[in-house]
Amino acid sequence: MDEIITDAIVGRGPLRPPTPAELSVLSAIFDTFVSPVAGTDHGLPPALAALRASGHLDPAAVLADLGRKIPPANMRKLIMVLNLLSRPSGTWIFSGARHAKSFSELSTAEREAVLSGWANSANPLNRSLFAMFKGMTLLSLYGSLALDHPTSAELGFHPPPLPAPGVVPDPALKFVQQPVSAELECDAVVVGSGAGGGVAAAVLARAGYRVIVVDKGGWEPRSTQNQLEGLSKMYDMGGMLSSEDAAIAIMSGSTVGGGTAINWCASLKPQHFVREEWAERHGLPYFVSPEYSSALDAVCDGIGATAEGIQHNRVNQLFCDGCRKLGMAVADIPQNTRGQAHDCGMCGMGCAQGILPNCRVDRVIIENGEARGIECFVAGKNRHLGKHLGLHPVALTLGRFPDPVDMYRGSMMTAVSTAVESHNGGGLNDPKKAKYVGRHYGTKLECTSLSPMFLAMILPWRNGPEFHKSLLADYRHLAPVMVITRDRDRRARVAVDADGEPKVSFDLSPFDEANLVEGLIRAAAVLLAAGANRVFTTHQGVDPFDVAAVRKAGCRPLQAPLFSAHQMGSCRMGSSPKRSVINPRGETWEVKGLYVADASTFPTSTGVNPMVTTYSMGYSIANFLVKDDPECERMAAQRVVVAEKPVVAEKPAPVVASASRESKAAKAAVSAKVLATPVASRL
Repeated sequence: MDEIITDAIVGRGPLRPPTPAELSVLSAIFDTFVSPVAGTDHGLPPALAALRASGHLDPAAVLADLGRKIPPANMRKLIMVLNLLSRPSGTWIFSGARHAKSFSELSTAEREAVLSGWANSANPLNRSLFAMFKGMTLLSLYGSLALDHPTSAELGFHPPPLPAPGVVPDPALKFVQQPVSAELECDAVVVGSGAGGGVAAAVLARAGYRVIVVDKGGWEPRSTQNQLEGLSKMYDMGGMLSSEDAAIAIMSGSTVGGGTAINWCASLKPQHFVREEWAERHGLPYFVSPEYSSALDAVCDGIGATAEGIQHNRVNQLFCDGCRKLGMAVADIPQNTRGQAHDCGMCGMGCAQGILPNCRVDRVIIENGEARGIECFVAGKNRHLGKHLGLHPVALTLGRFPDPVDMYRGSMMTAVSTAVESHNGGGLNDPKKAKYVGRHYGTKLECTSLSPMFLAMILPWRNGPEFHKSLLADYRHLAPVMVITRDRDRRARVAVDADGEPKVSFDLSPFDEANLVEGLIRAAAVLLAAGANRVFTTHQGVDPFDVAAVRKAGCRPLQAPLFSAHQMGSCRMGSSPKRSVINPRGETWEVKGLYVADASTFPTSTGVNPMVTTYSMGYSIANFLVKDDPECERMAAQRVVVAEKPVVAEKPAPVVASASRESKAAKAAVSAKVLATPVASRL
């Protein structure tokens, strides 16, 4: 039905430009979220009080930029909504039969009432519209403000300056720029340069394979402190990737290095109870073997992960103090900084301190059931493909402290509390199920650093701009605690639409929701113990801090902003094709020579920041491949003997490949001959 209405309003074929009436509606929406606050008794800084979105945002430019980021189907639906709101009949429907004129013709108070009605509506569609327009407005506005803008100065956001050119050398990467129809030959092609693909490529190269790494993202050294530009260049869909209903924002790296390029240095190994669960419940004994422990040690040594040299910033130190006052477990998070202090505060925008970039893989070439190359998505027949998507859903509790804490200064994430990691649904666990179902499922509490752009996006907006601006004005005094859920039931899944673009569906089970709510409440207790004079969540309709109201509101989708920085499990590993996509050696059950070696292989969510686990998967599966390949020794010898023109083995060696994004179902390809088609890095 949505497609029929969209076609009738927007038309078929190439997306038409927005009409003046549609642009007028979008401008009115911008100004409803952010407009000047009248009077002088509001206590807001003058520039923030006077800030108006339309003074900085051009609706046509915002839509054009958005069109380069999100799938065409989503863009068409957005234009459809703007068109309906430009008509009296459409506004009448979306306002609950209260107003029969164009949205842009409504008074400010009427527009604020409509948006507030969407935010608190029982209709999920209305809540989705609110989340979509809120995110679009606040990300675009606060992300584009220069650091010398008066509002930035009033908020006190002054990140350390970028190092001078040449002070921090770029990685020694060999980039291959090829024409559209280029044909390349190699022994191994690795799809994706993230934690899994990067390590797999290194293992294979050291074993003698000629390796090409392809990545749909480009190489983006951090050369700007513009928040929106960093988001656009280094995140999937420019930071606009979300579930179909906008219930959870999915922050996924889309650049050379994948998620490692925007990682916050957190380097936690998978806990042993996770490894035991994988071994006992999923038939994967390797994960409790000394060999896997050696793999973890090898990758941690390679990235310099250690807890030595950690210097907690103000927010992390307050978090540690609050946990200890309550007798809650708290520990340092190892950092991949080789024991050196790391205090840029902007790692999420790309750390300042032979790959074929801008190349999206569209097809794996399969001959006689064996992967032979890529054509730069494989829609497999395995029923688990794309399912079991773990997202580690995250919600936030914030505390306001009397003195500035400057969350963005210093190391970003250096402490973790495991006090609620085994809440197990708060009585919702089913004791009749297997021993690991519900065991050690709960939340981790970690501090985070948010730029004004990200903070503005998640803060609640109620009944006009003054409430939101008053919260944002406390930027220097706010300390956020992330509640990271080890999602047991993993009701998310990823599929591909008619345009070949990813679409993610998401739901939060009552069990996982109960864990998330308990984490929010425990985080509030920690912040109060640390000296906060006010704590609050990001719920639209919950006052600071009403425990009963938080429990009643819950964290069902679109009740409070949720986001995911960790995606895993959509090509999970197992001992049988009846329960998994790949076998214990990382090879797909259906296609010989097609391997997967990234976070999508995880049998369950890990419950910790998954970078180290992903590294270890790439390391382990690439080593499995080398050990299992009868051609490996001969190819290695050929590489040593032939210096100028390496000899291609007669039989192409199977090779692992990995993608830095979770949204494509099949992520691997192997070949001695690779057809790579560079495309724009829009997806």
